[in-house]
Amino acid sequence: MVQQLTTSATEVHLWFLDLQQPLDVDMSILSDDEISRLNTFRVSEQKDTYLKCRYVLRQLLALYINKPPSSISLSYNSFGKPDLTYNPSHISFNISHCKHSAVIGITKGSIGVDIECKTGQSLIEASSLFLNDEEMEALKFTPDPERALLHLWTQKEAILKAEGTGFSSSPHAITGYVTSSVQLQNAEVNHYHLNSFMRGDSIVSICTSTSVNIKQLDFSYELLKHNALTSTING
Repeated sequence: MVQQLTTSATEVHLWFLDLQQPLDVDMSILSDDEISRLNTFRVSEQKDTYLKCRYVLRQLLALYINKPPSSISLSYNSFGKPDLTYNPSHISFNISHCKHSAVIGITKGSIGVDIECKTGQSLIEASSLFLNDEEMEALKFTPDPERALLHLWTQKEAILKAEGTGFSSSPHAITGYVTSSVQLQNAEVNHYHLNSFMRGDSIVSICTSTSVNIKQLDFSYELLKHNALTSTING
């Protein structure tokens, strides 16, 4: 039997999922509303991404709250951010995906995560939609503006996801770090803390309410067996 997993307000478990990895998905653990949502996707790749992300999310959350994956109940705020309805361990989570990668952050306290691929669409023409005047000026002196823009985007999305609003709130109200060096370590923005790093060809940003240590973990279906998840975290 797999042991229960634990985290704290000063630790983030950042689970990475290779979406190209085959998974033996048991559809019975999904809720009715997740099945309904799944059936709205018309593009097979989007459907596969949603299915794998929700399946892995339920498998992981089950290990942190010590309940069967199928019994986990999720509630949603007015902006659509999910949270655990039954949450005796007081954990929070957030999920993001980009092309063939997904990431699930689990901690205690507020959290927002975002992953964006460097090979995606240029943000130069759309920069005025999410950069404020101070950031626009700083961008002029950045050696790699495309990378700095993508870095800023992930910072702002992580913060807005931690707040629970997403881009329903204005990103212009946030002044992030205009830098093409993706190496933030508990950098302060308002009352939040930002961490960012490169993961292959992707930029990852994590927003939390306190300074945290981040543990990067690779999810595999095989880890669900023989206490492998526990040894992976403790190793």
